[in-house]
Amino acid sequence: MTDLVELVALSLLPASCALPAAERIRAGDSPRTVIDDLAERAARDEPQPASMLRSRAAAAVQRAAASGILAIAWTDPRYPVALTTIAVPPPVLWVRGDPSALNAPAVAVVGVPSAHWRATRRCCACWRRTCCSS
Repeated sequence: MTDLVELVALSLLPASCALPAAERIRAGDSPRTVIDDLAERAARDEPQPASMLRSRAAAAVQRAAASGILAIAWTDPRYPVALTTIAVPPPVLWVRGDPSALNAPAVAVVGVPSAHWRATRRCCACWRRTCCSS
């Protein structure tokens, strides 16, 4: 649970801390050390000491559990392997439902609210090939 709270706390830091946090955790630094260092660095812009971030993170984990939401930390074996390969994986995934679905074939759509019709067509075709083939 300690790593979970630390990783949720990391997700509360400014976005500019995401890449350095991912690099340091991949290099073997503990999430606790990373949050201590990055919270201090981020405090120059916004005062958010590590203890306050940890308190907010612990409260978020408790609220999620009370609502039937599972928090899956980057260090959890259930964390999707595919996400670990991106430059800045989310430190924690919040899941309602079966977490094993996270490792099933999937297509992610990231973009603008009004996609071009050709892009939409390609996305749908890719989804059908990936998810609907038997």
